[in-house]
Amino acid sequence: MLYIKENIDLFDLYNTISDLLSKYDRIMQSKQALFSVLHAGNGLDDLCSITKR
Repeated sequence: MLYIKENIDLFDLYNTISDLLSKYDRIMQSKQALFSVLHAGNGLDDLCSITKR
């Protein structure tokens, strides 16, 4: 069970969680792009162009 010792601003909590989920989404997209490039056997030039997006 979770006990909270101080008041929480639910709007701030929502914004924090939303920001974290957006960052997670971008990380997963970058990961997918990385594995696609590596799986396709493309060189470092393609890999560098993807990481600069």
